Amino acid sequence: MAVALTSLIRAQEESASPAERAKTYPEVPKEYEVGEDTISSDGRFAILYEARDEDSNVDPGLPNLLVRLKPYAVLKELETGDGVAWKGGRGAADAKWNGNEWVAVWHHRKWGDEDLVVYQIANGKIKREEKIWPNVVKYFDRDFNARFLKKYPHEGATPLCRTKTGVKKSSSRTTSLS
Repeated sequence: MAVALTSLIRAQEESASPAERAKTYPEVPKEYEVGEDTISSDGRFAILYEARDEDSNVDPGLPNLLVRLKPYAVLKELETGDGVAWKGGRGAADAKWNGNEWVAVWHHRKWGDEDLVVYQIANGKIKREEKIWPNVVKYFDRDFNARFLKKYPHEGATPLCRTKTGVKKSSSRTTSLS
């Protein structure tokens, strides 16, 4: 029992608290913490999350940052959109690195991940930015509409649009709103 207790105490001593981990990056502003699971394989780049105040559930509204850790430099403010930006929060960014030059960044949302952007980093700066998410949405919308209209063909009827003079169909036929 003493051996098990000793190993448990040592394991607790070895696991650093978030405050202790933040000290390993002295140039990072105190309002932020480094996302340990978002650090590039060479340790030069990472995503910073706003430090969460455990006593308050108020989001200060700071954006997540894609940064170079040493020497410290902000490469990109990541759009937060809806949600909170602290680590693990709905709306927080996450990253997957491919080597040290390419990173895919996305946001965790209520119904799944969104806002996929791929960044190419060269010479400590963002060289290229590809917003993938709009193309993903177009692809799935096209696929959904094709399958949906096979099952419910009348739902794909010519859409109506409201104009100042009435409701207009694409066949140039206008009807009154009364």
